Amino acid sequence: MITLLLGIHLGEAQLHDSYDNPYFLLKISGLVCAFNHAVVFRKSVYRNPKALDSPAGPPAAAKVAATLSLVIWVSILSCGRMIAYWDNPNDQPGKAPIFHGQGSKGAPK
Repeated sequence: MITLLLGIHLGEAQLHDSYDNPYFLLKISGLVCAFNHAVVFRKSVYRNPKALDSPAGPPAAAKVAATLSLVIWVSILSCGRMIAYWDNPNDQPGKAPIFHGQGSKGAPK
């Protein structure tokens, strides 16, 4: 709970810097996917917990859910690490800023 609260406060403090960062957006998307995965996993795999401990091994749905969970969390960790290494091209000195939504017309009037 403390980690969640501190993470939210850190995100608020650097939101203006992180909003344009594609890795930040991927990380937030990954967190949404992880939440959705947990809800689906809880309803599908944990519906029958005795099947998880059967001598034949866990069911295929549990294996798929575990693999998907690992992929999601490794992606979240990787994106979190890459946030620090991404430089916004608009912040570099000597470069003209890129104005989104203006097409080829350039700066807004």
